[in-house]
Amino acid sequence: MTRTGWHVDGALAASYAAGSASEPDAWSLERHVESCGACAVRVSAAVRGGAAGPALADVRAAVLTSVAPAPPRIGPAARLLWAAGPALRGAWLLAVVLVAAGAVGLAYGADFSGARPLLLALAPVLPVAGVAVSYGGTADPLYEITASTPGGGLRLLLTRTAAVLAVSLPLLTATGAVLPASAGAPGAAVWLLPGLALSLAAPALGS
Repeated sequence: MTRTGWHVDGALAASYAAGSASEPDAWSLERHVESCGACAVRVSAAVRGGAAGPALADVRAAVLTSVAPAPPRIGPAARLLWAAGPALRGAWLLAVVLVAAGAVGLAYGADFSGARPLLLALAPVLPVAGVAVSYGGTADPLYEITASTPGGGLRLLLTRTAAVLAVSLPLLTATGAVLPASAGAPGAAVWLLPGLALSLAAPALGS
């Protein structure tokens, strides 16, 4: 160990790996590598290259095999579904389908003339609800894990918001288009602007 700067040299690393370093030098080395990455790498390489290297490699492989088995392969469809978030795997998707089917049923089954205005009133709120249940500690059971990954945070929130909009926009707009026209009622796509505004405001105003 060079006394100036307290860094481990090759000779001390080799003697430590061979178990021949004196106790004061070994203690100083072990204390030093706790805060010096470069010396830790040098000592680790010396240990792996020494007589104990093969035995340590076998132990490490056995531990990794028993503690962290190889994860199962996940197909692209499953990856996309999990990236989309809880909204597309839970009650929200069912709620959107029921709202669309209910509006069509009221218009053609019950001859309810207010089906289109009712759908247009509910449609802007549904994407916001989807965004709300797609991200956050209260809705996502994997929130702590995903938030600590490089793909978490704003990137994941925007991905799940896009997934919610990709499902709700065409479904609700198509439902509004097939409903019978009402006197004075706006067109089928009139809900898009407030719906998009509310969906974008939810991430912007959220913490």
